[in-house]
Amino acid sequence: MAIGIGQRCLVRVKITDVELRNARGIVANVVSPEGEKCQEVSFDEVSGLVYVAVDVNSAGSWSMWLGVRYDKQAFYTPAFVFAEVEGEAAPCEAPYIVDVEVSGESVSVTPPSITPSGGDVAVLFATTHSELKAKRDAGQLVAGAFYRITDYETTTTQSKTRSAGH
Repeated sequence: MAIGIGQRCLVRVKITDVELRNARGIVANVVSPEGEKCQEVSFDEVSGLVYVAVDVNSAGSWSMWLGVRYDKQAFYTPAFVFAEVEGEAAPCEAPYIVDVEVSGESVSVTPPSITPSGGDVAVLFATTHSELKAKRDAGQLVAGAFYRITDYETTTTQSKTRSAGH
């Protein structure tokens, strides 16, 4: 299925040969026909999947590689093509979902498919309140995704009390 310009892709990556829960940082480097840039990632500790949301804005091959940083070492996946973009996108609220599995130097990429709203995609993006508001105002929220606001502070009104975990 061809992806059109202006469509959103949600790339779900499973890396089988590294423990991502112990990582200090995970970065996705997206390579488009116009150049290369780092892209925001979200890591789901329950499933062990890395999620990368990408808005495709030019025709051609789109690829990426992931870097995982630990205390004194780093792991890099091989580069893989996740989308061939051609023409304008048909109107669609749901993003294209691309599943990728990385095992050593082997990469398996499923063809992009559209998961309708309410599907089994559970995506969690960590964001600040101001970033979330800016994405909402720009129409860049991912349908069906969950957003965790990271700059929220719980307060209590009773003296000598505290919220759980603080």
